[in-house]
Amino acid sequence: MLISETTNCCWKITMQATHFLGDPPGENEQECAFTLHSPLSVLSLHFSSSPNKHFRAVFCSYAQYIFHPPTSVGLLRISHEELDEAQEAVACGSETTMSGSPLLLMAGANTVEEQRARWERKRSRTAKELLETEHKYLEQLDLVVTFFVTILKAKGTLKTAVIETIFGPLESIYSASQVLSLHLERGNLGLGLENFCQKLELYGHYAENLEQANKTLKEQLRRNKSFRRFKKLQETRPQFQGKKLEDLLPLPLQRLHQYKHFLRDLLENTSPDSAEYQKLAKTVKSASEVSQWVQDIVRKRENSLQLLRVQKLLKGQKTQVLTPGRWYIREGWLLVVPSKGEELKRRMFFLFSDIFVATKPCHPLHLLNSNKFACTAVYPLHQCMVDKVFGHTQSQGGLLSLSFPHKTLLLMSGDQQDINDWYQSLKAAVRRLKA
Repeated sequence: MLISETTNCCWKITMQATHFLGDPPGENEQECAFTLHSPLSVLSLHFSSSPNKHFRAVFCSYAQYIFHPPTSVGLLRISHEELDEAQEAVACGSETTMSGSPLLLMAGANTVEEQRARWERKRSRTAKELLETEHKYLEQLDLVVTFFVTILKAKGTLKTAVIETIFGPLESIYSASQVLSLHLERGNLGLGLENFCQKLELYGHYAENLEQANKTLKEQLRRNKSFRRFKKLQETRPQFQGKKLEDLLPLPLQRLHQYKHFLRDLLENTSPDSAEYQKLAKTVKSASEVSQWVQDIVRKRENSLQLLRVQKLLKGQKTQVLTPGRWYIREGWLLVVPSKGEELKRRMFFLFSDIFVATKPCHPLHLLNSNKFACTAVYPLHQCMVDKVFGHTQSQGGLLSLSFPHKTLLLMSGDQQDINDWYQSLKAAVRRLKA
């Protein structure tokens, strides 16, 4: 599709219709000019030839999608669902082609006022849902703050440092949500979110502390009998409805994910001219940044667990998998093709961001290592070249060649999807390492 501006309010679009009409390239190119009228509620399309109904439908929907959102040329915003409705309405319309006649395409409403009213209704529904879920969130946070943090501090069952480790900045998160809820109840959405934006970093710090919090909680439950009895007693209260403390501690991270979607929906249904738009945009940006921060923390934690798991699978301590900066990628069985016509050898391989580890299973009757693997080779990826020998077409399995300075490794699998996945993973790992 080519777009070119001919006047201040008129554009010309040339769109290749082959994909929709099934004709050879170059034989069915359609050209259309459209004008944005004032008020900006109607889009007039003038086709240079006689397109069929399917082309008109896709073209009209695509034209609307190109100029979303309205901040670029002022065209009304419509959702993907509304695009589908518009496309279906046009496709199911008149069978007669409309050469040279204007096709009036309404952008989701007959007037600007009706569209703005629709945005406002969506915005109100989202704000209402945000408030209702915030109340439920606060009720669950209150269980932890009231029945655990406050009482533990008063009774002295746990040391202050231990309480801070287990619960982190949960009290501050609870207070921030109370203030936000109060603003939402009064209808002060912009001010409430502006203040809340400054507290979002608490969620990042909470995520950083959560792994240590879980470790400390388990340790105290194992060593501290009075705390173990206290926790069990509190969890039997009717307010908990069968929930345990371990179920409630991850709530802030789950709520952060919900915040991101609520805020994005609010922004999409707020006019850029509104006084609240910039405040919302700032909050959405902050929520996205903190959410990415939390995702990175979770990824690092999961990677550490994977490295630790593989380290425990390997016999002995000769091969050190737990290395700073190393990332686990994948593992699986592959057949090693020997160079001198010997039998194929089935080996378990582990792929990391910097090394490729080949292992073989220990003897099943070994007293200590029956479920472990013995490392047979560690290949550095920074000097590796990966090639697919066969398996490019729809065949049974495939063969990979891994070339190192002093060795070439031929790996085979009877599953073509499996060999393709290994090829892509190895290529990507080598590319990232060399970059």
